[in-house]
Amino acid sequence: MLVSMFLISGCAKYVSGNYYSEVDPDYKINKDEALLVTAMDDDLTSKYYVKHVIEKLKNAGFSNVYGKDTFKIYEPKNTVVIVLKEKMDSYQYASADYGTINNGIGRIDCNSIGSNINCTTTNNTSYGVVGYSTKNDIVHGYYFLTHWFDESKSKRRFFVMGSTYEKQCDKDKLYKFMIEQTINRMNLEKPLDFQYKISTEQVDCK
Repeated sequence: MLVSMFLISGCAKYVSGNYYSEVDPDYKINKDEALLVTAMDDDLTSKYYVKHVIEKLKNAGFSNVYGKDTFKIYEPKNTVVIVLKEKMDSYQYASADYGTINNGIGRIDCNSIGSNINCTTTNNTSYGVVGYSTKNDIVHGYYFLTHWFDESKSKRRFFVMGSTYEKQCDKDKLYKFMIEQTINRMNLEKPLDFQYKISTEQVDCK
């Protein structure tokens, strides 16, 4: 599984991210069948975005998708359990160390006092890479996961995950953007694991 993330910087022209999914090859999910969307263990953060997930699923072609509060007609054919969460992760990376570099003798100055001659040397120096070292850092990750179960609710038939390490976006808009991008890329027939890029003009982080 690739580490899923979005990355953006002040000078970058795009947001990059990963998508990961798992598919049961022996089960077919029909977009026209009744689909219930609910939050994992009634988690309040996930529950808050259930309606947004329903909206984006409808935009993606799911015609009969509902939440618990409106699902009163009949039992759903499939149930989608969503999870939205944030997590701190530590990681190591190698980077350059900078300092003063001695570039050798640049000038020699001599003077004499009587029979004594005194000389001093001045070295040329510059600022640059003096070596490399391993450093530690912490990233703040945001995750959107969906678990798709059949009508028995005992077997998971489809799983998809998107995540981001974006620092500049408001959390609410970041979650909504991640939900939309993940759902728009869903393929119900085969597992996928890939990276993609989105122009920063399409990302509302204000």
